[in-house]
Amino acid sequence: MSVAEGSTVSQPPFDQPAGRHPGYGPTPPTTPPAAPYPPQSPPAGQHPGYGANTPPAAPRNPGARNPLGLASLILGAVGPVLGFVFVFVQAGVLVSGGPGAMGPVSAVQAVLVGLSSLAAVILGLVVVVRPGAPKALASAGLALGAAGLLGVLGGLLYPVVISAVYA
Repeated sequence: MSVAEGSTVSQPPFDQPAGRHPGYGPTPPTTPPAAPYPPQSPPAGQHPGYGANTPPAAPRNPGARNPLGLASLILGAVGPVLGFVFVFVQAGVLVSGGPGAMGPVSAVQAVLVGLSSLAAVILGLVVVVRPGAPKALASAGLALGAAGLLGVLGGLLYPVVISAVYA
C-alpha cells in the first residue's frame, strides 16, 4: 500500500483497539452453533467420551511353567557342554595313556551325547505337539537335541567313510 505525499495514515493508539476495516460491513451476531444431536447421558457404568468399561484382558498365564520344555532345553545343552569337557579329557588321555585310549573315551562321549540329545528331541516333540503349552524352551531344546544327534551320527559315520574311501 502506498501513501501519497502530504497525506498521513492514522493508526489508533497502542492501547486502543483498531477500528474495523472500511470494506467489510457489520459484524454478524455470534450465536453458539446448534448441536446436531441432543446431549445424552452415558449408560450406567460408562464414562462419557470413553468406550464401554470392559475389564482388562487377563494375562497369558504368567505363572505357567513348562518343565518338559525346560528339561528338553537342558538335555539339549548337555551335548555342547560335554563336547567342551571332553576336549580336555581327550587331551589328558593323549598325554597320559597314548592314542590307544582315545577309542573308549570317544565312545563314552558319543553315548552320553547321543542319549541326552535323543531325550531332548523326544521331550521337545512332546511339548511342541501339546496344545496350549509354551513352546519356546521346547523348540530350543528340540533344535539342540537334533544338532547333537546329527553330530553323533556324523562322528559314527566318519570312520566308516574314511575307511571306505582309503581302503
